[in-house]
Amino acid sequence: MGESPRMKPCVSCGEEIPLRATKCRVCKSAQEHWRCRVCKEPKLELNLRCNACGTPGDWRRFIPFSQTVLALLIALFSVLTTTIPAVSNFLDRHSNTSIKVTGSDANTIFVKVRNSGRQPSELVSYQLHFGDVKIEDAELILGQIDQQPSDTVIKPGDPVKIGLTTRIGQELQLKPKLGGGAYTEREIEEQLHKATVELDVRVQESGDEAGNHQTRPASFTGDLIKQFVKGGIHWSHPGIGP
Repeated sequence: MGESPRMKPCVSCGEEIPLRATKCRVCKSAQEHWRCRVCKEPKLELNLRCNACGTPGDWRRFIPFSQTVLALLIALFSVLTTTIPAVSNFLDRHSNTSIKVTGSDANTIFVKVRNSGRQPSELVSYQLHFGDVKIEDAELILGQIDQQPSDTVIKPGDPVKIGLTTRIGQELQLKPKLGGGAYTEREIEEQLHKATVELDVRVQESGDEAGNHQTRPASFTGDLIKQFVKGGIHWSHPGIGP
């Protein structure tokens, strides 16, 4: 006589079924199961979570994941997001120049220039764009205290302060835009208060080919250079009213 097949109870209804059966012939329940990695209770393979402790029953059960781990990963990602650009600039062997306008007086616009790279850069030219303010864009030059050739070379390290002006001889060269009607001094000041002005500095970075300059813009509120405009524009010009 042949040996009787080995049997096992159905994990669902308890009916005796062949040992290798994957499905109960009575209740049709699947017989494959896994043990929860947390509480070690056997659970059906089809269950998404362990009924005893709630551990995921799909592919996530193979990954030791928790809310604490998730929080740590999010924190690590935030740190890397802010750190990678700084590390990249540090490792970059070339220069990396940035510009910031800090204020003005009646003759000079004060600018802070920083080179966060590892090689010197050179400032080439400067242009002031007034946007909606009724003043013509102006080419700037280094002020009297910054007229040495070496003052245009920005070495890596701490920020450097320079002064820019439109003064040629004894006269500043700001001019009102023509064709837009006449504006009083007060109206120009109100336009500056509301406007965003931009200083574009052309820079020769250390990694650029000769003559291939880059523009480093600095946007700021017009109030920062109100004194400079008041001291530099010709208020008797046809575009400016009394």
